[in-house]
Amino acid sequence: MNTGPPKDLTKLRAPSSPSYDPIEDAPFYKSQPVPFGFLTRALSEIELCKGQKSKDAIKEIIANVFRSAILLSPNELADLFYFFCIKLAPEYEGLETGIGHEILLKSVAKACGKSPTQIRDSFKKEGDLGLVVQLGKSTQNTLGSFFTKKNTEAKAALNFKTVFEAFKKISKTSGNSSQ
Repeated sequence: MNTGPPKDLTKLRAPSSPSYDPIEDAPFYKSQPVPFGFLTRALSEIELCKGQKSKDAIKEIIANVFRSAILLSPNELADLFYFFCIKLAPEYEGLETGIGHEILLKSVAKACGKSPTQIRDSFKKEGDLGLVVQLGKSTQNTLGSFFTKKNTEAKAALNFKTVFEAFKKISKTSGNSSQ
């Protein structure tokens, strides 16, 4: 496993770039886990795609993510495929997040310090729950960071496998207190 120096993310071409190189521009090395930030960057670029050629642009972004995974971390390819299909596993396994729309709305309301009704209204207006969260958090004032001790230790970057496995674990949770 190559653990060369971390790549300078500011010098890497984005997955949406026509000159994207699946090895040189990937933010990880061969046999390293796919960083979750790589996927969030790709998804953010997809979100910005508009116009007549947007489907082609979206296909290119996803293809570049897959190209990097095929060449550098092929063991994560199947899970990446399911992730982009908004699935956790093949249909016959029956794994679902089990997180319904109402639970998600209430969770967003709690995280943003707003009522579920306010979140529903914002969702109707914006049409995107992610945008509602972003707007809700930007207007929320907190003192939590003021009172908490600052941790100077560097945290390990979140990787796709960790996030995907957490979703699988959630999907297998059952019982009275699972929701």
